[in-house]
Amino acid sequence: MTAEERLPYGKGVFRRRFLLRRTAPGRVVADMEDDFHRFRVFLEHDGRAVGGIRAEAIRYPWTQCPGATLPLKALVGMPLSLRSTAVGGHTNPRANCTHLFDLAGLAVSHAAADRERRLYDIAVPDRVGGVGGRTRAQLHRDGELILDWRVEGERIAQPPPFEGVVMRGSKFLRWAESEL
Repeated sequence: MTAEERLPYGKGVFRRRFLLRRTAPGRVVADMEDDFHRFRVFLEHDGRAVGGIRAEAIRYPWTQCPGATLPLKALVGMPLSLRSTAVGGHTNPRANCTHLFDLAGLAVSHAAADRERRLYDIAVPDRVGGVGGRTRAQLHRDGELILDWRVEGERIAQPPPFEGVVMRGSKFLRWAESEL
């Protein structure tokens, strides 16, 4: 592809979708897809704990990605939790692929909620003014807009009460878990 054929920076939108489904009693399938990735996690549980887990790397950018499905086996035996981040207390997140680990966490929390289906859609347009510039990040849950942030650099600029929050690192993760 030549430079002339590429969409100019500032005209594109990054999108990511998560689809969580209970496919049978005690079974959850979690899918994550964006431009670069497509991963799927299959989770089995007894209503109290993870009984089995496996994953597929369907579309991925690195040759290591398919092998990154194996460390998720450490989640077998983990108690179900409504907190998707609880997986980090059961095994080392750094021993896992970020995308698969987060997807497994969503599958665990979906199982704990005993929910039939949940769909998350994320859209973040290219920044105006380059990497440190402005953008608008939106999150839809089951078709309903639940977050609509104006972002400048690494900070949420609007709306209140989110303004000023830095979206980076473990401090942001702790903030999001307690506030959202």
